[in-house]
Amino acid sequence: MKHQEFPPPPSREEAEANPVALLELREHLSRERLVKVEEAKLVREELKLCYRREGVNHVSKCKELALEYLKLTRESKNALSFQDNQ
Repeated sequence: MKHQEFPPPPSREEAEANPVALLELREHLSRERLVKVEEAKLVREELKLCYRREGVNHVSKCKELALEYLKLTRESKNALSFQDNQ
């Protein structure tokens, strides 16, 4: 499956001067945030399966997945606050 190609986002200065560019920038930031959220969902599902599979050993066996999930959720949260501050 081929991914849809989008043009590069306009700069913030260009977006402030042009309403169409502002809309394109907002759409770009929204797409980026949605991608990060979906990545976190995939890792969360893997982590859930790891917890179930490993049982009492989940703390040591699923540590990398848990750390990756935490990192992705923090990135998603930071992307949201960055988007709101613009």
